Amino acid sequence: MKRLLTWLGLALGLVVVVLLGFVAFLWFAPYPSYEPVVPAVTVASTPERVAHGRRLALSLCVACHENPETKTVSGKLMADMPPEFGTVYSKNITQHETQGIGGWTDGELLGLLRTGIHPRTGQFVPPWMPRFNRMADEDLESIIAWLRSDDPIVAATNQTNTAGSPTLLTKFLMRVVMSPTEMPSQRIDVPSTANMQEFGRYVANDRYSCFGCHSADFADQDEVRPENSAGFYGGGMTMPDLVGRAVYVPNLTAHATNGLGKWTEAEFVQAMSTGINRNGKPFRYPMARHNMLTPEEHAAIYAYLRSVPVLEGTPSSTPEYAESAEKGPKGLYFKHGCAGCHGATGMGAASLLKAHGKYPDDSVLADVIRNITRYNPEAWMPEYASVMSESDATQLALHVRTLCSKR
Repeated sequence: MKRLLTWLGLALGLVVVVLLGFVAFLWFAPYPSYEPVVPAVTVASTPERVAHGRRLALSLCVACHENPETKTVSGKLMADMPPEFGTVYSKNITQHETQGIGGWTDGELLGLLRTGIHPRTGQFVPPWMPRFNRMADEDLESIIAWLRSDDPIVAATNQTNTAGSPTLLTKFLMRVVMSPTEMPSQRIDVPSTANMQEFGRYVANDRYSCFGCHSADFADQDEVRPENSAGFYGGGMTMPDLVGRAVYVPNLTAHATNGLGKWTEAEFVQAMSTGINRNGKPFRYPMARHNMLTPEEHAAIYAYLRSVPVLEGTPSSTPEYAESAEKGPKGLYFKHGCAGCHGATGMGAASLLKAHGKYPDDSVLADVIRNITRYNPEAWMPEYASVMSESDATQLALHVRTLCSKR
């Protein structure tokens, strides 16, 4: 018996040493590397492609890469990244020859977007950078055409890329759970709108990857076959807003009480276009109104979501901010969800300094708050006119001035 215990102790000690060695390897090793895939392709630029690519990029790329200081896609701190992933900075994807992607070929860009492998270093990109392995070639080529365009937001910007601080979980996911995706063996076409359900499946899964946030767990998703992802469109995850509050991701299946079962197509299209739910409440950051999608795309997504397996999920009600109970402009600022995107100080993902300086007249600024589309049709901010009084907007305008005066 004594000898058996000795051997068991040695075996246990060996297991501990191996585990510690593996953890040390994950911690100190760089991101895994693979052989880059660089297809021989040259993207022809047309005005139609650039316009289409810009529309896609405003929903897929700009929110993460746009720097509020440079007003270009030169990269920034991802303040809303779940802490489990560590400190994250997006990359400079402007046309700068060395700091950005100005020196890259079209094939290098396409290879990175398809596989997730950096074409110059071979490193596997972290999990927060999507891999568009199922997106139609025309869509990807349009994004590349836009990146090469004269749009001011992609103009060469000499901003150095900042290295992040990934957690052990991130490194584990990249070494053990995730792997690069393969280049498609043939061109992928956008499905015809004659079949709205199939077109909606493409828009939701392959173009915008809505399931990525609206499934059960970031770590248990299938990038190749999204339908195999745990809790597919059942929601349930929590994501932080810019004041650290946990926002519940809603169930998008047709469940009668916890999902979209009682929503009409018109209600869904209206909510997605305006950022205001059927209950009159604004979307909570990091969700934004997807006004860059067409009503047809929204209707197609709705048709597709009605077809996915219904999951009970969990009720997705996010508690109100405690500050919402306060009287006066500050309470309204939290009540209407402004803090979720702009932060408690107004210097969040979208800096209020821009509005403060651009609209010095209080009545105009109040109108901007209620009718953002009138002033900036591409803004992600909800269209508040139907749910916010002119009085509330006036008080919010004063609060914006107060926040900005403290800078």
